[in-house]
Parts: sequence; structure tokens; C-alpha cells
Amino acid sequence: MTLKALIGVLAVGACVRIAAVAPNAVAAHAAGPAQAVPAAPGTAAQAPGRGRGPQPVDPRVQIRMHHFAETNQDIPYSLFVSSKVKKNNKAPLIVTLHGIGGTHTTMMRPNAIDLAEAGGYILLAPMGYNPRGWYGAPPPQERRGALPPGLLSDPNDPPNLRELSERDTLEVVDLIRKEFKVDDDRTYLMGHSMGGAGTLYLAIKYPQRWAAIAALAPPPSPSIGKV
Repeated sequence: MTLKALIGVLAVGACVRIAAVAPNAVAAHAAGPAQAVPAAPGTAAQAPGRGRGPQPVDPRVQIRMHHFAETNQDIPYSLFVSSKVKKNNKAPLIVTLHGIGGTHTTMMRPNAIDLAEAGGYILLAPMGYNPRGWYGAPPPQERRGALPPGLLSDPNDPPNLRELSERDTLEVVDLIRKEFKVDDDRTYLMGHSMGGAGTLYLAIKYPQRWAAIAALAPPPSPSIGKV
């Protein structure tokens, strides 16, 4: 196995560890004042529930806004930068995508931050425009069980929501790549549920961007491969 392949395997393991703890970790890990969480478009009507809506924010996480020119709106995203990241050294980047009904804070749980700190990673969580944009991926045609109103769709959503979600995600990744010296060979993508579908979609469409991916519990969508 080549060194690059080995790094890829280890990176996938790190992604899976972070993704495994992110949806279920207890948010009261570190003491400190709670941060105000800016709302993204379409979040006001979100129903409460596990993993949905804004989460208590670990004080080590930066909550940022960027201006999304496509819709002339300010969209939030979350960022954690390990203390091991040095200005003049290439740093590994993990982009993590939340599930449906989640926000830019959903995947930024304390255990995930601990793992990113220990591994020397930059951990980035885009909003993907709003909680149900699918990062450009085609949503599944059928879902089992009852879902809260407004979770899958909202009458105020723009007709090109999927495209906006994809563009917002990639725009935020490019912002971080400009700000930090990101290692192209250690840029990873992961996601859970809707974020897992987005991970598969973005990996297939933009394979040159990612060294490895980890898609956790993506809903079945045969059309993802038809991008």
C-alpha cells in the first residue's frame, strides 16, 4: 500500500470516528458562555427533534457568516481549527455535512472537536444554504414514517434550492482554502443522513476535491450516481 493510500484509509477512519460521535455527543463538554447561533434561510419553521435545529455550541467552535451573492444573503457556517495547525504548514481539512433539519452546528459536537484537535484537523461545517437543501443531491422519492411538517420542504424555499445548497457548500470550502494552507491530499468530506447523500453526490461530481469520503446512513437514492 502506498503512503498516499494509507493516509486515505486513516483519514476515512478519522472521519468515521468524528461522524459517529457528532450526532450523539453531549454538548455540555466544555464550560463557557453559549454562543448566539445565527439563523440560516428557512430555519425558523424547523420542528424540534433529535439532531434538528440549532445545537448548543462548543466555545471552541467559530460561528461565522459569509455573504452569498447568489441570493444576496448572509449564510452561517461553523469552523474549528486545531491548535496544531500552523500558518506555514499544510493542514488537513474535514468538511462535515449535517442531516435534514440540522444546521451548521449539528455536527460540531464536543467529542468531534476533541478528535479534530488531537489529529490536527481543520473541521468545517457548512450550512448548505438551509436545513433541507441536500447539498445538490437529489432527495429520495419515498421516506418511511411520519415526518414533522416543514422538514422536507417549505413553501418559501426557492425553486433552485438544491443548486443553492451545492453552491453555498462549495463556496464556504473555497473560503477556507483561501484563508488556510489546506493540504489537497488531505481534504476529506463526510456527512450523515442527508449529509451522507450530499457527500456521495459531491464526491461523484467533484472527485478532484476530496482525498477520501465517509457517508454515514445516506438515504437510498439511485439517481445520485446520475450527476
